Amino acid sequence: MAETNQLNHAWLASLANPHHDGTTQQIDDFVAAFTTDNQVFNQKKAVIHQARLKEDEVWLKSQRDAVVPLLEAADKKQDSYITATRYIINAHAGLPEDEATKTEAQQCAQVFKDYNFRTDDAYGAESDKIIQMQQNLQAHQTYLTNIGAWTFFTKAVEQAQLVRQYLGQRAQTKGEFVKGEMKSARKATDQAIAELYKTITAMMELIPSAELTALYTKLKGIEIYARQYYLGDGSAVGSGGGTSTNTSQGGESNGSGSSGGTGGTGGTGGSGGTGGSGGSGDSGGSSGSGDSGGSSGTGGSSAVAAPTISGTTPFDNSTQVTIGGPEGASIKYTTNGIAPTLTYGNDYEEAITLNASATVKAVAIVDGQVSEVTSKQFTKNGESGGGGEEGM
Repeated sequence: MAETNQLNHAWLASLANPHHDGTTQQIDDFVAAFTTDNQVFNQKKAVIHQARLKEDEVWLKSQRDAVVPLLEAADKKQDSYITATRYIINAHAGLPEDEATKTEAQQCAQVFKDYNFRTDDAYGAESDKIIQMQQNLQAHQTYLTNIGAWTFFTKAVEQAQLVRQYLGQRAQTKGEFVKGEMKSARKATDQAIAELYKTITAMMELIPSAELTALYTKLKGIEIYARQYYLGDGSAVGSGGGTSTNTSQGGESNGSGSSGGTGGTGGTGGSGGTGGSGGSGDSGGSSGSGDSGGSSGTGGSSAVAAPTISGTTPFDNSTQVTIGGPEGASIKYTTNGIAPTLTYGNDYEEAITLNASATVKAVAIVDGQVSEVTSKQFTKNGESGGGGEEGM
């Protein structure tokens, strides 16, 4: 296998977290679907899957904090119960001087004043005050029970303890903790993929098969796509066949084919220049044709038809968007830069529902060749257009 066409994993380290998560998920899916009796391959793909599960777990933690709704609910109940407790105590503290419950009520009311509850108390500050105040009010438990306040106070303490618990969980979902965990998870995934790629390369040399070549093509297509649309480094290389070389000076480009009876893919033009004629085959084959100006990778305009995106815009509550592609293509699409798992199928068609303004972009990939990007903006009435985009 030509060196330029070997599977490469180094580019994974340059991907942004959302793109790394989605891209390595695609690699995991394709590798998992490949069946072989080679135990080394099977062991290494299992390592990839476990690494992917861990990375996905960390990625989800960094994106959404499921603890927040629980924290807010516990805090709301805590506020209600402690307010009810204070109202009952204050009501008895305001009774006439000859009422037997007045003096002890005043003592309990003073405890509240000492703790200086404020409306701008943070979650942790308020819950800590309630938990600590339990020690001060313990001596008045019988009295508070008789006036109907102790039940509400104990419920306030229970909710305060929940708030502290949720705050501890929330600390593990944000900040430096997640950053460090994400870095470690990504590194483990990349290392697992690198090890499997070594095995795939060896298998293609020693025990080649059509199924293995198909897997290679899919994995190479993922690399080409990511380099072109996520990294924009212009370093994507063609898959299969001979290698393609490119020299670019003064707007001219010359490619040379390397595959035995058929010309290789033409080289691409330099930045701002016009592509020259394609390279000729080694032994009387047809010649490839050069691209014009500045693009890199495979020469010539894309032979893959771009996907279609259709749907109603502007819309009121929601709209259904249909994405369709050519036969045998995989379609990669994003909504405001967030990409789902890549899906393969003949006459691919996907229907998604938008509930908010978004920009939908899609490309088609066939045998490692990537189509032009199709883009369409959908706007919900009363909202501005689609949000910022990282992908495509």
